[in-house]
Amino acid sequence: MSIPVRRYGLFDFADYIEQRVAHFTGRDWVFQELDLWLANPASSRYYLLTGEPGSGKSAVAARLSQFSLGEVAQPDACRNLTPGFLRAVHFCSTTASNWIDPLYFARSIALQLSSLEAFKRALVDVGNKVININVQQTATVQSGGSVTGVRIENLTIQGLNGQEAFNSAVLDPLRSIYQAGFDQPIAILIDALDEALAALTTVKIVDLLAGVQGLDDRVRFILTSRPDPKVDNRFPSADGTSLSDPDHNDENNRDVRRFVENRLQRDDSLKEKAAGLPSDKLATLLDDISSRADGNFQYVTFLLKAVAAGQQLFGELAGLPAGLDGLYHESLRRVIELGTRDWVADYLPFLGVLSVAREPLTLKFVEACTASSKGLWNVYTDLIQFVETAPGNTPPRAGSEPENRYRLYHQSVIDFLHEPQLTVVRNGQKKTLANTFFVEPSRWHGQIVSSCTKSATEWSQVDWSSVPQYALRHLVAHLYQLQKNNGYSDKLHALLGTRPFVDRHLAVLGKPYLLLGDIRLALRLALDQDNLPQAWKHIREYRRVLRDQLDFQQLESAVETANATGDYVHVTERTILYGYMPNSQALARLWIAWNAAASGHKKEAENIVKATLAGLRPRGLPQDARFMERSYGATAADPLDEALQHLLVRIAEAAEDEPGSQGQWLRQTMSPWPKGAVDSVVERLSESWASWGEFMHAAQMTDPIEAVFKTVEEMEGRLLGDRLCLPGRRNLYYFQEQLSAGLFNSQDHPGWLEYVKRAVALIALDDYPSYREIALAWITAAVLAQENPVLARQALAAVLGGMFRPSPGFWGDTVAAAMDRMDLENNQGPNPGHLGFLLEHLEATGEQGVDPTVMRKLEDVMEWRRKMGLPTDPWSFGMRRRSAVSAVLKRRGDLSGAETLLREASAQPDEGSYAGFRALARLSLACRWLEWRHVPDALEEISVAENDASNVLDKVLRQERLDLVSKMRGWITDYCQNAAVLSEGEGLSQLQWKSGLERGLFIEILSALWFGDAPRLKRLLPFALDDATTADAVLGRLVGAETLQVEPGRPFLQLVKALEINSGVERV
Repeated sequence: MSIPVRRYGLFDFADYIEQRVAHFTGRDWVFQELDLWLANPASSRYYLLTGEPGSGKSAVAARLSQFSLGEVAQPDACRNLTPGFLRAVHFCSTTASNWIDPLYFARSIALQLSSLEAFKRALVDVGNKVININVQQTATVQSGGSVTGVRIENLTIQGLNGQEAFNSAVLDPLRSIYQAGFDQPIAILIDALDEALAALTTVKIVDLLAGVQGLDDRVRFILTSRPDPKVDNRFPSADGTSLSDPDHNDENNRDVRRFVENRLQRDDSLKEKAAGLPSDKLATLLDDISSRADGNFQYVTFLLKAVAAGQQLFGELAGLPAGLDGLYHESLRRVIELGTRDWVADYLPFLGVLSVAREPLTLKFVEACTASSKGLWNVYTDLIQFVETAPGNTPPRAGSEPENRYRLYHQSVIDFLHEPQLTVVRNGQKKTLANTFFVEPSRWHGQIVSSCTKSATEWSQVDWSSVPQYALRHLVAHLYQLQKNNGYSDKLHALLGTRPFVDRHLAVLGKPYLLLGDIRLALRLALDQDNLPQAWKHIREYRRVLRDQLDFQQLESAVETANATGDYVHVTERTILYGYMPNSQALARLWIAWNAAASGHKKEAENIVKATLAGLRPRGLPQDARFMERSYGATAADPLDEALQHLLVRIAEAAEDEPGSQGQWLRQTMSPWPKGAVDSVVERLSESWASWGEFMHAAQMTDPIEAVFKTVEEMEGRLLGDRLCLPGRRNLYYFQEQLSAGLFNSQDHPGWLEYVKRAVALIALDDYPSYREIALAWITAAVLAQENPVLARQALAAVLGGMFRPSPGFWGDTVAAAMDRMDLENNQGPNPGHLGFLLEHLEATGEQGVDPTVMRKLEDVMEWRRKMGLPTDPWSFGMRRRSAVSAVLKRRGDLSGAETLLREASAQPDEGSYAGFRALARLSLACRWLEWRHVPDALEEISVAENDASNVLDKVLRQERLDLVSKMRGWITDYCQNAAVLSEGEGLSQLQWKSGLERGLFIEILSALWFGDAPRLKRLLPFALDDATTADAVLGRLVGAETLQVEPGRPFLQLVKALEINSGVERV
């Protein structure tokens, strides 16, 4: 399945726009100002249209989108508001939480911009390079097989926050196309930025837009907002106008009067109610309404809606107050006065729940939240002027059980209900009154929480299988809003440590980034509360969720479900986590397609194959072929290419029964690849099974598979027989041909699947993904030659599970800081036993740790590396550990010892460690020198890191490391000669435009410069969660800063206490 790109990207704003432009009148003067702004190339990048609630900002924005779509003709004088002048539009609303989510916003804007051919190509290129972005495409193919066009169907982003997604999916492609010669203007419209401020994210849509840097001046933004310093101050140089400026009173009053005239002439219900009025009375009525509205369209819209519903008479306008709040108050009073229902018992619960809801709700859901036993249909009809049907739903019918969704029809209604005091205007006099219809938000947040969890007092009592999806999506957000109420912050923290909730969230919603966002929100709360033990728990849970989503068993389970339902969207989205190995990621996606075809979902299989091949060049990555040739000679075969071709043939065989149909299916499905590459795969349909063994020289393999296993397991770094005696890893890869040939020859053996798993287990311990991938590609080629398709799919799943195995990690800084505090507490010297205990506790203690098997895995890895004759510290962990312990010594006052140890770390021989990892470790050492304000030493460490980076074998990786070294040298030059130069605001602003390793390293630099400033480090920590090493650096410095404070009751002492729980370690 694929999700089509709608006219407005990720969202369908069509109904929302229709509602905002209903009876649209006037505003030509606004459009003319915008037209002049667009015509002037020297004007600001931003045009900010502001106005008080109800002044018509969203209506103007909606009308502009109609101009751009060609649905409505623009005013004659506006030559720049022609069809297509807007390349993307977005509407923000607090009643739809995903409309104000920065990640959704970035995806939606990118999808809309992909209507530009140049941007589409640039976005596809980004998707091929950035592992967290998956661009799903569909190709248009002529009868001859040539591709005539590619359309982007969907854009999936995982593991990135909103800022990183906006940088990678929007800004980077925009920069790229203009640098390549694109010369057209691009205008983007965003409505209601003030409502986007309600997003429960650290970075908001306003931040994304305000920090745009390095874009061509032809990229411009039209923004609307209420007057709000949080918006206005972010765009100090913006052009624009205020709809509520007194200078525009004449234009506003004229437009409002024309609006009322049109409504009375064209709306049948209003025309009927005004029919009996003589012309002079009608003119007076128009004047009266226009005067009371004072240029506010929302005022007249709401008033005329009440008149049409029979809840207000034209002859009774004299007592109405001016201003929206007064009108809303008077209208509610009339509803209660004319009706038979009670405010407290009936209307308050209905409006209270809707006023805090994070998405439109069904009446059934509202009834459950309000515990209403009478039903809410009549309550809804009484309050119809305050409520609107959510976009995309049909109007309800009386007597039915409607499943339509509803929300309060304007943000000003929510503001009115949440305001305890009102300022109203009567007879020209302003008065401040108590709002008798005040709705206390916290009460209704609590009511929704209680309803969704059936009033359970403990999370363990909740039956999460019966909880509505709304609760899974928004329970954390409602609890966060209740943080100042007694006990609710503890409930929030406990919820995200409740495994049944977390598991249900992931299983039902299928979007890990939603859960990770909730955990980040809880972490922010814990840090604000100075609760480091709880913050640590959230960090561990965040890392656990990330790790678990990499577990291939999760994907296998999801595929089983998809095979039954035919819905493969979320399944293919999961594979984006494997983007660090593009070839193996392609194998995983094609394995999903094979399952789909075998389960009868042929169209879904076709879509998955097309999307996979569109992002992968034939014969895998050329750099892998170059590596094979460089390492093993010019005649080396390419197992990745062989595996891909085998798998495409197997998918075709599952999709079609006849060979002719299989070839046709392949040609259609492989359309993203060149014709020659397609022909070579189609030709393989006619090959015999035996011929598939020629690749691995199976006919020449006489040893049984058991003998091969015994040889490999016993070789201990040396090869037997007639093989060259080569050290280490390469020996094993020479045996991959024998292992694959042995598997091919024994495919009829009843224990064949176990043989496959045994071969995978031998290889999977390799810690370097690229080497592991090449070795397992040989096994894949053999597995796909298994004639039994069911057995072959099971075996391929086992191979993929070996490719995608979570790697263990160390949290050296955190461990060292915690060990330091424990030693200080007991007035004892360094105790290496504590380091071992804490490392195991923090990483490997079951429920509290990141991975309960890490220590065992590390032991296995080390043992395997010793047998292979490989260095046991390829990741330069020793260098990082010495750095961490040097920080401990410095905090204890041993400045000489600290510096000596850090210099020892710098001088540590490479001992065969990977040059790429070693370069990163040295850059981390440079950050330690910066922490101590030793800038010359930091620069010297960077020079050594540059030499390490130059020794990386792979050309692409080598250049990435060299670029990183160069950037860090520039940062030190710009910011670090004087730490005071880089303020918190500037540092976080610079961070917004960085991603990947560059982002992680910049975070580490900030943590080094801000060491000792715990509040700053707490605000920095949530930005560091997606990389364990970066999070360790920040958290270690934060804990280290707290270590310096030894007074009882400090948060760090709480952390130490938390670490000691159930430790099983005897304290001396």
